[in-house]
Amino acid sequence: MAELERRLRGRGTESPESLAVRLANAEKEMAAADNYHHLIVNDELEQAVRDLQAIIAAEQQRRNTA
Repeated sequence: MAELERRLRGRGTESPESLAVRLANAEKEMAAADNYHHLIVNDELEQAVRDLQAIIAAEQQRRNTA
């Protein structure tokens, strides 16, 4: 959460109100992470893209063999 807040503040594009909403939403989303099959941490864009591509490929393969 601290890193997200640091990044959002560093951009300077959020009003204090929208920053508070985004951080509250992020907390709720992270608290619900156990409800999902996949989790991508977007701390390095290229790796996050590779992770997403791998998930898509695996899901397509799973559906094709089901």
